[in-house]
Amino acid sequence: MSLSVKDMHLNHLSAFGNPCSHCSLSIWTLNSLSLSISDIDISQIQTKFTPPSGQDPKNMPYDPSQPLLGQIGTSIASSLANFTIPSYASPYLDCVLLHSPLPTKEQTLAAWEILESYVPTRVHSLGISNCSLKQLQCLYEASTIKPSVVQNRFYPVTHFDVDIRAYCKEKGIVYQSFWTLTGNPALLQSSVVQAVAGQLYRLGVKEDTKQIALYALVLGLDGNICILNGTKDKDRMEGDWEGIRVLAKWIDNDDDGEAPEGQGKGQLQWKAWMAEFRELIEHGERMEGVGGQ
Repeated sequence: MSLSVKDMHLNHLSAFGNPCSHCSLSIWTLNSLSLSISDIDISQIQTKFTPPSGQDPKNMPYDPSQPLLGQIGTSIASSLANFTIPSYASPYLDCVLLHSPLPTKEQTLAAWEILESYVPTRVHSLGISNCSLKQLQCLYEASTIKPSVVQNRFYPVTHFDVDIRAYCKEKGIVYQSFWTLTGNPALLQSSVVQAVAGQLYRLGVKEDTKQIALYALVLGLDGNICILNGTKDKDRMEGDWEGIRVLAKWIDNDDDGEAPEGQGKGQLQWKAWMAEFRELIEHGERMEGVGGQ
């Protein structure tokens, strides 16, 4: 089956230099303001460089009058200082995202080339957020170090990034989905999400079943998807994680002896739900849905 629970990640969603002002502790990437880095077991730290156009003018982590080289250098130095993990031999970032393409292709590639200079000594991999397919293709073709991650809104306005997700799968890029819940009120009310939610309830999951069902269906799409989950509540975080585990176990183990060999009843039902979900987001009518993270 293609549904699995990911490792825990720390994803720093705000600009460099603002430690834990909007951190996330994740199974897919889950926000938590109540825990410090020393309190949790982290397998990956991911952060972003946000250009001046995306910054709060009253809380800039660098001097916007600096050249791009200086802005990125100041940002990375600040993140390395703020996100030191006790078990790491030296400060290190697993992934740095370019928060959005810069105003021109040339500026975007210049920023990327500067970020490349930190790999692999201080940064393991690079990615980009809020990009179009054309921008991603241009970056991929022109770069020396290829993007490992694309972090985009998963919602109807972009037709659920069908083309970008296909390109990511082709190139071995992880697609990180955000706005997965609040950007998709119509999906949450769809028959396939309600069907999965009903199964979760029968399996003993009593809270947030529709939300967990949508997470599960999105995770099942391509095998290279990671979900940013915006909760700041530790119990909700653990509940989401446990709900995915319960569903995955049922899919793998539910077998009434009548299904074809190697395909239990749960697996067959999951395949049917995934087919319905793909049809809904790839070929169904465009749904309205906007929202925050």
